[in-house]
Parts: sequence; structure tokens; C-alpha cells
Amino acid sequence: MPNFPFWFWRLGAFLIMLGRIVVPVFVYLDPFIIPIILAILDFFDYMFLMNARLLTLNNYLLLDKIFDFYYLTAMFIISLSWQVPLLTALYIYRLLGFVLVIVSKNRKLFFIFPNLFEYHYLIYAYAFTRDQAVFTFMQNNMFLVFVLILAFKLYVEYSIHVTNDEAMFFRYRIFKRSKWAESERKKAQAANKK
Repeated sequence: MPNFPFWFWRLGAFLIMLGRIVVPVFVYLDPFIIPIILAILDFFDYMFLMNARLLTLNNYLLLDKIFDFYYLTAMFIISLSWQVPLLTALYIYRLLGFVLVIVSKNRKLFFIFPNLFEYHYLIYAYAFTRDQAVFTFMQNNMFLVFVLILAFKLYVEYSIHVTNDEAMFFRYRIFKRSKWAESERKKAQAANKK
């Protein structure tokens, strides 16, 4: 298990946050690849921010959701030209969940309002920018694809926001969690039990 120096985590956190701010502006350049880059940045930001000691866990979770909605909104704007009502409905549904979570301060609501928009968007982005046959497949198998994405996202939302499972990198000891990050996690787990 690598034990990187503190400056590594700080530099990585800075670069990832910069990427999460700047990259969504360029979604129009490649509506399929740019969102994948954003998803990768989103996947890694927790590990870097927690080990860089830049935010408390609760502040990180709020900032993460704000960044998520920033890039989901950029993707949504692009998707409007595709005229896929499902994408509009899924974006609005997640936006409603986001607002309810912010107002109620109850992250568990994300389980009821899972982010289905992002994965459906990626499929349609691929269809409209790479392979039109995927669009036909989606039209013919929309229910099956929806159920598969829903099952996967319910698992993800449950593990992150209901049971407060640890990030994969720390859970499987790929990277070492700082003592500060560990204390933040324990605080969040204690608050989650209330």
C-alpha cells in the first residue's frame, strides 16, 4: 500500500478540483469523452481531498454534490439538442433530490433520488456522437437498460449515502488513509447512526 507524502495529496486535490471546475466547460467538444473524464475526476476527488486535509467530510460531500450538479448541468444542456425526454426527466428528478438533500441535510435521500441521468446520458452521448445503432438499441430496450442502471445506482447510492461505506481505495487498502481522514470518517459514521 503506497504511503504518499502530504504534498502529493495536496497537489492532486488541487489539480482534481481545478479539473472539476474547468473541464465541464468543454463538454460540447466531445459530449461522450469529456463526461467520462469528469466521472474519473469525481471518482478520485474524495481520496485526494480527504488525505490533503482540505475539507471536513461533510464539507467535502456538499462540495462534491455542487460539482456534480455543475457537470451534470453542462451535460444536460448538451443533451437538450438530442430531444430525449427521458434525459430531461432524469435530470429534473436528480435536481429535485439534490434540493431536498440540501434543505433537509439528509444524504440518505439520494437513495430515493439516484443519479440515473449520468449513465443514461453516456449511452445517448455514445449513440448520438459515435454509433446511431445504439440509439435504436436504446429505443427497443429502454426498460431493460433503465432497470439495470437503476439496480446498479441504487447499490451505489445506498453504500455511499445510507451505510456510509468507505471509498474503494481505502476499503481495499489500495491507498492509506491519513489519520485526519480516519477521524473525519468516524465522525460521519457516528452522525449517520443518529
